[in-house]
Amino acid sequence: MTICDKRTHPIPGLPAAMPALLCAATLLALSLFPALRLPSLAAGGGNALWEALTPAPYTSYPLAAHAMGQIDGYTGTNSLEAFQASYAAGYRLFECDLAMAEDGRVVLRHDWSAGLQEGVDPEHIPTAEEFRDIPIYGQYTPLTFLDLLGLLALYPDIYFIIDGKDTDDESVTEQYTAMVEEAEEWGMLHLFDRLIVQLYTPEMQDTVEAVHHFDHYLLTLYQTSFYGEADVLLQYVLSCKRRGIEGIVMWHFLYTPDLLPVLDNSGIQVWLHTV
Repeated sequence: MTICDKRTHPIPGLPAAMPALLCAATLLALSLFPALRLPSLAAGGGNALWEALTPAPYTSYPLAAHAMGQIDGYTGTNSLEAFQASYAAGYRLFECDLAMAEDGRVVLRHDWSAGLQEGVDPEHIPTAEEFRDIPIYGQYTPLTFLDLLGLLALYPDIYFIIDGKDTDDESVTEQYTAMVEEAEEWGMLHLFDRLIVQLYTPEMQDTVEAVHHFDHYLLTLYQTSFYGEADVLLQYVLSCKRRGIEGIVMWHFLYTPDLLPVLDNSGIQVWLHTV
């Protein structure tokens, strides 16, 4: 299969026996994501990129790289370089923050506070293309949601926990609709099976599912009434079991041995943040 259009370029050394569909997805990802045409593409070296076409379950990984992980001592960048450094360090599960750009596209950023990118603040929200052109801290590569899909195509052994920040139904619907439409436009909707949606309430799942079905959900408790009480946690555990939500996320300082009777044999995995 040959792909020839102005957005794609041949990749030297591409395995000739690779299935055509994966090859097409990879070339598309590279065309969308020129920053990944680097010697460090398969950060582990060799043919590591192609060795894990069927990834392990995300629940098998004990650690997730928050906001793509650290880079040069910086946290919270959600940047390409942070991803690459974390991948090279062995991470395969990544958490990232999502925000809406001025043009309605989704980008990877916690919020629009000043200081991360020159000229960007709550009064000056860029379009997705403008966002991508402004380095984070003057040196790191910003990522859009489309870039995230490109990473999923390029690295078949990774998962992303996506944290959209918004909690009201209208904003959640707008954000997830934008992501689905962009993925459909580029023929990359199948990559959603490696996205884990982070919820702020159990009911938020209904809002997301009204837009698109996701296989994986986590419930984060830091905006709920839970503050370490076993009886409150039990209610959330039961709600997760009813809804098929696979895990609960809580502050690390709230996790105590007193909670073990609630969690034991529940089938609900617990994630602690941020360690």
